[in-house]
Amino acid sequence: MKELVLLTGKDGFIGTALSVRLEQLGYKVIGFKHDDYVWDIPKLKPDYIFHLASFGNHYNQTDEEEIFETNIGLTFNIMEAVKHMPLKGFINFSTSGHVLECDSFYGATKMAGEYLARAFVKKYNIPIVNIRPYSVYGPGEADFRFIPTIIRKGIKGEEIEVTEGVHDWIYIDDFITGVITVMDNVGTLKGQSIDIGTGGQYSNEDVLEILSQWLPDLKIKHIDKKRSYDTLAEWKANTEKIASLGVFRTFNLEEGLKKTYDWYKERLV
Repeated sequence: MKELVLLTGKDGFIGTALSVRLEQLGYKVIGFKHDDYVWDIPKLKPDYIFHLASFGNHYNQTDEEEIFETNIGLTFNIMEAVKHMPLKGFINFSTSGHVLECDSFYGATKMAGEYLARAFVKKYNIPIVNIRPYSVYGPGEADFRFIPTIIRKGIKGEEIEVTEGVHDWIYIDDFITGVITVMDNVGTLKGQSIDIGTGGQYSNEDVLEILSQWLPDLKIKHIDKKRSYDTLAEWKANTEKIASLGVFRTFNLEEGLKKTYDWYKERLV
């Protein structure tokens, strides 16, 4: 019988890519939505849980109550519901914002989720690992996100609003490989927090320069930052732990952006 994996946030960008990879590896994948009944999870008997659902990471997600309910309330309730289950692994998605100087409600609640995870590990010995995703991009990312917006508006000849900022950009395929590797090593990583990124960082201007190879007539308008944590400070993953597991990126930024550009262009032209 196939091992069962339950995903919250299954229909999102990362959740969709993760579901595909897990199914390719032979797992049965089911989704769990925010309004599903948490206390039914033990009846489903999942072998693994991936908790990706979150709220507040996008500049237009400002409802503080929903940020709290999703990032802390839902996280606690799921862990509480499964604390006596013989899970093989529970992967909790946190935030790379822990390295930034500026606090936000999103960052604060996601870090609270990490501390909840550690508490459940200590008291109930649940095999939970926190993953800290850096700036994941690639085919299938939401149209309003930075890179898809540049590609879409660049192809259409529309003006693009750009802020200052730096990111550790990691291509979706490489990120999912890192996630699966954490899953495979959850027993030895239990209670830890693992960065998944490249260990390097690029500015928004760097991304524009690379994309201009295929979009030579970009119309750029520089604006003030939309999020308080879009800074020029250092924002890159510590790759020591993930590299020790044998994970190294396959795509550099130019290669990943080219694959992303080709994917969106095919759907827009």
